[in-house]
Amino acid sequence: AAIAGGRYGDQLLVAGGTAGAAGALSDAAVFLVQPDSIHPEKMVAKTAAATSNLLDGNRVLAATVALPTGHVLLAGGVGGGPGAWLARTKVLLWGAF
Repeated sequence: AAIAGGRYGDQLLVAGGTAGAAGALSDAAVFLVQPDSIHPEKMVAKTAAATSNLLDGNRVLAATVALPTGHVLLAGGVGGGPGAWLARTKVLLWGAF
């Protein structure tokens, strides 16, 4: 999810995902988004500002919504792994830096 106008500028939240046969990931990272040095009209994620683990474990197929407050709402999805997928029922709220 893209977060516009955080304390340190625009940010990008990347959370969860899959590692193929290994199942869902529990990693999360916030990247600072800056203009590209060669093409300043293009924005690129340059620096990992923070990394963490999702509080309720691994998650894939979740939905994210960037809120006007600068927060990101992460909801739904499944966790676990192949043959043992479980619905994720907790809603997570991330705040911009």
